[in-house]
Amino acid sequence: MKKITSKDPLFKIALVSLGHFINDSHGNFLSVFLPSIVGRLGLSLTQAGFLSSIPGIMHVLAQPVLGYFSDRTSRSYMIIIGPFVTALGASLLPGAANYPLALMFVGLWGLGSATFHPQANGAIGYLGGTEGLAFNLSLFSLAGMLGFTISPVYAITLYKGLGTVLMPVVTIIPVCIMALLFYRFVPVIRDPENHPDSREKNMIKAIHSVLRKISRVWALSYARDVTLQGFKFLLPLLIASRGGGIEKIGSILFAITLSSAVMPLAAGRLSLDMDKTKLTLICIGAAPFFLIPAVMTRGFVSLLLLMAGNGLLEATNPLTIACAQDLAPGSRSMASSLIMGLCWGLGGLTVVLIGFAADIFGITHTMIGVSLLPLIPFPYYLKGAITPLKK
Repeated sequence: MKKITSKDPLFKIALVSLGHFINDSHGNFLSVFLPSIVGRLGLSLTQAGFLSSIPGIMHVLAQPVLGYFSDRTSRSYMIIIGPFVTALGASLLPGAANYPLALMFVGLWGLGSATFHPQANGAIGYLGGTEGLAFNLSLFSLAGMLGFTISPVYAITLYKGLGTVLMPVVTIIPVCIMALLFYRFVPVIRDPENHPDSREKNMIKAIHSVLRKISRVWALSYARDVTLQGFKFLLPLLIASRGGGIEKIGSILFAITLSSAVMPLAAGRLSLDMDKTKLTLICIGAAPFFLIPAVMTRGFVSLLLLMAGNGLLEATNPLTIACAQDLAPGSRSMASSLIMGLCWGLGGLTVVLIGFAADIFGITHTMIGVSLLPLIPFPYYLKGAITPLKK
């Protein structure tokens, strides 16, 4: 068996994946604390929806730009800096004394996450190459989902054990350790290369060029992310409206995210033997048939259905990123930022409208409508709009 050293690409991919775990371990703080913030500050669901949309705004504005610059540097600066800002914003959120401060702290969280993800996703492709890219990305995704899975428990533990004053201090410790490891073992993520995608000096033209190449994958990803963002926003509020407290919210989010953590890995493994785009269509097409009955039921059955539906949607993340990187191999960070950042961010912006709809139609009916969104463009995809994907 080959000995893995610190210079081996597999070691570096594992380290980047660990960084994903650390960064995303703060990803569920807003979902956990949102009901208490709404009650404490007296927010409407529309205001709460705008608060939840701030990370999306940061991703829309920042990720394509940061992806552009990530592809034009060999240094891992953004992978190191991003988690610091993420941890700071997330840990300050439960202590927000007013709505503007809550908006600012959520903005910090969104900026940190938007800084980390483009270069980290691109690094997986640059470090590991194209062979088994979807599987490598699924490992990276798994690490992030595991971090996201423990995030509710992590948030509640810090809040109850330390309070709002010490939370920011403690959350910075693992981030500092991670930064030192990156500085020592992954200071460089790619060798300078003379690829056509990297020659374009005009940032707007470069972004447009890559977006045009991956537009079919992008459209599919956007439909998926609107549903994911809508459920992420409304589910804690639904649980609270049915009498659930913060512990129940955290427990349900933990269970759902745990199932979502393993699904990308399973999808990545299947992609080694099955076409990535067809697998993506199967997962997205099946998800609403689990999510709708999940909203209409309660208890353990509802939880199982939520785990299945959310997991199917999350399983497509590494598949769509791998497709995008295949289509723009010289701009892997930017392609990843457009799939993850722009789609996720625009999906987050849609939360404002979802919150407005929930104020009018109620949380349950709105969640049923959100569940159906991936099916609206689905016939278009079935006609071959995204398959086959050719370079």
